Amino acid sequence: MEVDLKGMIRLIRPVVPGMQAKGAGAIVCLSSIMGVAYGWDEHVAYSAAKSGVVGMVRALAVELARSGIRVNG
Repeated sequence: MEVDLKGMIRLIRPVVPGMQAKGAGAIVCLSSIMGVAYGWDEHVAYSAAKSGVVGMVRALAVELARSGIRVNG
């Protein structure tokens, strides 16, 4: 969780204001099929973190689109 989800949040948060000031930017997050379609035996935290990444990417894409920032996973 600290790396797979929170690490991305910690990297994205400080760069967004600069991208908004420019009116452009692109954010790419590493997601996984394990966060969308499958569970993975004995890797619950990884699957949960990647599900969080997918949700974060979707939400940020909608929120930041009006600022000219693309967000993809």
